[in-house]
Amino acid sequence: SQLVDLMLETTLQTECGQMLDTLCMNLNLKDFTEQRWTLIVKYKTAFYSFYAPVAMGMVVAGITDVQEYNSCRNILMIMGIYFQAQDDYLD
Repeated sequence: SQLVDLMLETTLQTECGQMLDTLCMNLNLKDFTEQRWTLIVKYKTAFYSFYAPVAMGMVVAGITDVQEYNSCRNILMIMGIYFQAQDDYLD
């Protein structure tokens, strides 16, 4: 049940990130800010690439403390954002 919930949450987060990305086609360059980019990569990439795999491992390991998940999410989302910044730079 927890794994299914996590997959559903991951799908929703990714869809939100994709929607934010798609909406950028209607923006002028001046409207594309660092904050907007951060939101896109946070939801489109960082959540499913960094947090979801670790959270799945935590579920399988039987970890139930919500604070553990929150702490993990905070760190892993930052790592995912930095990863995407480096990936975008290298592209």
